[in-house]
Amino acid sequence: MQLEVVNKEKVIQFCQQILADNIRKSVRIVLDFEQPYETRYSLNLDGYNFVGANDKGRLVKVVPFYRGYWLHFSIEFDLQSRSSKSYDYYLKGVALAIFYGSEATNEEKLLMFRAEWDNKNDEDTRTDNPQPHWHFQNADSYVKAEYVADFNVFMGFKEEESTGFLEEIGEIRPQPTPKSVNISGFHFAMSAGWIFEQPHKHILTEKSLKVWLDKTLKHIKQQLEHYC
Repeated sequence: MQLEVVNKEKVIQFCQQILADNIRKSVRIVLDFEQPYETRYSLNLDGYNFVGANDKGRLVKVVPFYRGYWLHFSIEFDLQSRSSKSYDYYLKGVALAIFYGSEATNEEKLLMFRAEWDNKNDEDTRTDNPQPHWHFQNADSYVKAEYVADFNVFMGFKEEESTGFLEEIGEIRPQPTPKSVNISGFHFAMSAGWIFEQPHKHILTEKSLKVWLDKTLKHIKQQLEHYC
């Protein structure tokens, strides 16, 4: 089964509108990467030059989303057939990434989690990863470092004079670190139909993208409002 052919300009236009409605700022989706068969676009907000390192370590632009949380959006298109002379594109994938950091500094924002949808047709049996899905980053070390720094400043300690008081009262529990555990590559299913005996891998179409992008952004903001 071939993946749905889409109009790139039309898709970019409605994605841009959905993002603007949820961010409540006038944003643009601009060309980020181009090869003969593949193109990638990402989100841009004029006047903002903040960045964060994505899951591959590449610096990407982020825009303010909600109270210290930042958003990166990207969408990729690929040619339906690389042997054909026609320029019929399909949706290769779409990604939302949430970062955390202060707007008061130009320091890189910290990647927290991602929502992604890679387009795989039914014949693609190389992986059985759920589509769409979540990815979560390991950020414990960053959080602990912030707590220690904030407490030392409050108490008037110099950086090298940490007393270990927080560890003693149990605010920070030293963790055994025999090895580093990284779950950032784990695909957490977002739309699994297991209880209905349905698959967890879905095809990304123009119609499903409209719904997924808007509902996912609204869900993330609602959760941030309630719990962060």
